[in-house]
Amino acid sequence: MALTFGIEVEAIVVKRRQSQTPLPAIDLKQLQLVSDCLTASGLQSRVFIPTARTLGPDFTIWNVVQDITIEELTSQSDSSPSGAVQRFGVEIVSPIFRLDDASWRTDISKAVQAVSAELVWKANRSAGFHVHVGTTGADQSDEFTLSQLKRIAVMVIRFEASMDSYHPTHRIEGNHKYNVQP
Repeated sequence: MALTFGIEVEAIVVKRRQSQTPLPAIDLKQLQLVSDCLTASGLQSRVFIPTARTLGPDFTIWNVVQDITIEELTSQSDSSPSGAVQRFGVEIVSPIFRLDDASWRTDISKAVQAVSAELVWKANRSAGFHVHVGTTGADQSDEFTLSQLKRIAVMVIRFEASMDSYHPTHRIEGNHKYNVQP
């Protein structure tokens, strides 16, 4: 079974690295600034704005999206009204990668380096990093069976305490205000 995965990186863009030019105040231009960093490094990317007419992001390329759950203050933020314009929350969504194709390592590294070269970006309690795992789904033999899904669920439950030990306290036991509880 060939596994696939994708990542989502949530962050706060604080300022431009090499310039005193203010960050754009308009959401679309903010997101485009991040997408342009990715594109300039040779990665296909676009800004994705969900609408009633769109089906979803194109997971064959990098997508830059707005995430309203990201709180834009960081520990080093200027909390004045003028300072608020100097930062924005962003979510960078990778294409779907195949685990058996090692080029994903280069692409992820290139994406992080491209954004970091142009922009100062930080994380806070509201930012996150997500990994989604799936199968290629090329045919029925390449899909998770019910038995495999049950085993995955058992492993998640069995190792939840260990996984929680790597998370900050506010992300454990539903303490994070954006956790979705069943």
